[in-house]
Amino acid sequence: MNSKFTLICAWSGLAFGAVFILGWFLIAGFLPPHLPSSTANEIAEIYINNAAQIRAGMMFCMMSTGLYAPWVAVLYLVLKRIEGDEAPIMAVTQVVSGTVGLIVFCLPPMIWAAASYRVGRDPELILLLNDMAWLILGTIVSPFIMQNLAIGIAILRDKASSPLMPRWLGFFNIWAAVIYVPAVLIPFFKSGPFAWNGVIALWIPASTFFCTVILLSIYCRKALLNKTYVSLP
Repeated sequence: MNSKFTLICAWSGLAFGAVFILGWFLIAGFLPPHLPSSTANEIAEIYINNAAQIRAGMMFCMMSTGLYAPWVAVLYLVLKRIEGDEAPIMAVTQVVSGTVGLIVFCLPPMIWAAASYRVGRDPELILLLNDMAWLILGTIVSPFIMQNLAIGIAILRDKASSPLMPRWLGFFNIWAAVIYVPAVLIPFFKSGPFAWNGVIALWIPASTFFCTVILLSIYCRKALLNKTYVSLP
């Protein structure tokens, strides 16, 4: 349980976040995000002027998603240790939700790369691809809601006198799941806090997600190094 390789995998979630941000923000230049209210010509001009950088950045983003998988696997090991081998329902729910979430992270970079692949195409088509990528990344939050709920429930159901992970972390994960819900309103707005570049729909959920990754990475390592813990039925 506490092998060096497993402990290294506990940090892979942080590596995923770092590489994804490198590709998305620093290389592709998607900071600040494209305005949902932009016209087709305005969006097309962004892709025409930055085609090579966008393609390169999206390749980093797509490659980074592979690092999310071992992190999800480590979470499974920790939650299964809490729930036991008989019925690790939340552990399995977390790993299935995390797998779907990985796909959600893969698709938008591929679509952004496609939008930059033939920059001479009709601006309306580039706008369509751009909209599709942002909407997928912003609105498909159900896998992350279920992942955080599963983690939170498993932690809070730990009946051991000295829980494997702190109870406040369980509540934090449930709170994170609630924070993601307003993102489903993104398709109804082209400006304001609920648009795909808004505070409520993007920045608060994104910040919460990465805070969750950081906290879980730290406490997963502590859990893996805990040799005395015994789960209770």
